[in-house]
Order: sequence, then structure tokens, then C-alpha cells
Amino acid sequence: MKGSLIFEDGTAFEAEAFGSHGDRAGVAVAFAGGAGFQEAATTPSYLGRILVFERPTVGACGADEAWNESDRVCAEGLVCRELSKSVSDGGGPMSFGRFCESRQLLGLEGAPTREIAAHIRSRGEQWALLTTEESSLKSHLARLALLKTQTSANPDKYRVSGEALLASWRPAGGGATAVVLDIGAGASFYRLLKRHNIFWRAFGPRMSAEEILSIRPDAALVSNGAYPADSLPGTVATIKSLLGRVPVAGIGLGAALVASALGVPLSGMKSGHHGVNIPVANAATGALRITEQNHSVALRAEDLRRRGGETLYVNTIDGSVEGFVHSRKMAAGAFFEPDGLETLQELTGGLPL
Repeated sequence: MKGSLIFEDGTAFEAEAFGSHGDRAGVAVAFAGGAGFQEAATTPSYLGRILVFERPTVGACGADEAWNESDRVCAEGLVCRELSKSVSDGGGPMSFGRFCESRQLLGLEGAPTREIAAHIRSRGEQWALLTTEESSLKSHLARLALLKTQTSANPDKYRVSGEALLASWRPAGGGATAVVLDIGAGASFYRLLKRHNIFWRAFGPRMSAEEILSIRPDAALVSNGAYPADSLPGTVATIKSLLGRVPVAGIGLGAALVASALGVPLSGMKSGHHGVNIPVANAATGALRITEQNHSVALRAEDLRRRGGETLYVNTIDGSVEGFVHSRKMAAGAFFEPDGLETLQELTGGLPL
């Protein structure tokens, strides 16, 4: 069965479809990295995205339902060069292709993914239609415009959380309490809190500052998510009310919302950072770390300084700010996923989590 990926600008690519059929629409992003394909497909912050995997072959490790980042598929679709038909030793109990079929996740195989990724980087991230329907380019573009309008009119479409996979857990005693403004956190974020015996109370993006403070948390954590960065003014207002009263740390989209609450202007990136092997360096020591990221917004170091903040991490490829802190207002943000307790402590001002 043939399928096509058609961008808003009219550029089209054809390949073999797998997993499902029909139409899917979303913002197409280039995913860098040689692993984490199933995790990306089920991560809430990729909700509404079409993932273009740059790795030549995907799925060699197979798939396992235990690896899911939420209880549903979040990506609108996948595009790859080659889908592995076999599973390596020690891999999951099913092939990645079988996982896509079981979850009705539409994908394209045999696509020129490097060419597609280059197109995204040169023309910028844009909406695209993934389809198995045969029609004219004009009809496909009209269908894409309709689906885009329907999605944009309902921003709450972007609200999915991985907390449900761990909701029954309670801490053994002691430890800190964190309120999570869950904009779309994956299960691994909550597993990190659980691993370090941090008790959390998770709420959606419309939780008020007064409700949060009534819990007397040790910190407020604002998760990553898939919402457009400018679509949550109420959440920004809540964060602004928390500044200076409780440590606030944002991850991914959460970092962008914290920056907005500090008055730091944001800009959209032509091509964002998406994947699992993105290098960042500590601005003070130069220490390098390889990170997992999914964001398409940026801020300037000079704008951050004007608001009293300082840069914690920089991207070693494009020099963009990847982490920041505002000590006086007890606020911080990282555009990469925290990989351990040390990162959370750094973002919350050394709080003894």
C-alpha cells in the first residue's frame, strides 16, 4: 500500500505505508537518535507530531508495552527509511512494525528521510499530511488545511499524561513533596521522582497558584508538553504568582513557560531539537552531557540577563540556551529531560529532594 507525506508548502514524498491507513495531520519534526522510537511515539510531548526518524534503520530492538511513555500512541505518524523486520537479542517481545499495527499508528517506510529532514531544516517545521488516500495534490492540501484548523481550534487536544502508568504509587515515607503542573509529562518523568522517593501531586495546566501553595510543596515542577508555547497564558500567570514563594523548575515546554513568567521573550526555532543524542555543555564548567530533548522554542542569553537570570547550559551545536536559573526568584528551566536527581536539585536551587 502506497502512502504520501505532503507538506504545507506542497512538497510531497511517496513511500510504502505500514501500521494503518487513512489521513493523519500534524507538525513534521526530524528526530535525531538511534533508539527510543517506541518511547517517542508514546511520549505526550510528541502529541500531534509526525516523526521523521533520521536513523537509516529503526525498530531493531523491537517493542514492549512496558516501554510506553503513556497509555496511548501520541504521535500522529512515523516516517522511516527502513523498518527492521527482525528483533535483536534482548529486544522486546514484538517487532516495532507489529506494535504500530496493534496501535493503528500510520507510518511510511522507504522514504528518503535525510532529504525530508533537510527539507524541514531548510524550510522550517510545518504542518504535513500523512495519507494513504489517492487524490490530487490540491485535494490533499485542502484536507490538510481542514485538519489543521480543527486541531488548532481545540488546544486541549494536546493534554495527555504518562502519570496514569504510575498513579497507584505512594512514597515509603520522608522525602520531599513536589507539585507537578503536568502539561504532558511522560511516564519516565514520574519514574524519576519515584526512584528518588519524591512524593508528587500532579495537576493540569489550569491549577491556580493559591491551590498549589495550599499544599505547601517543597517545589513546583512544570513538565514538558505538546501545547503551543503561547497557548497557556493562564499557566504562565500561575507560575508568575509562584515566583519567589516556592522553587519552580520547568522542563522542555515547562522551561519556556517559566521563562515567559520571568518576562523573557521567546522565539520559535526554524527547526527544533528533537531526539536522544543532543549535546549540551555546562556554561560554567564546560562539562558535556548528552541529552534527550523535544522543543521548538528558544530564548536569548542577553534577554535572560536583562531579567536577572543566568545561563546554566548551552547547546554545543547551535549555541542556544538549554538551561537557566533565576536565583532571586527561585526559578529555573531546562530544555532537556532531567536524567537524574542531580539535575532536579540543580534546577530547584539545591533543594534536598
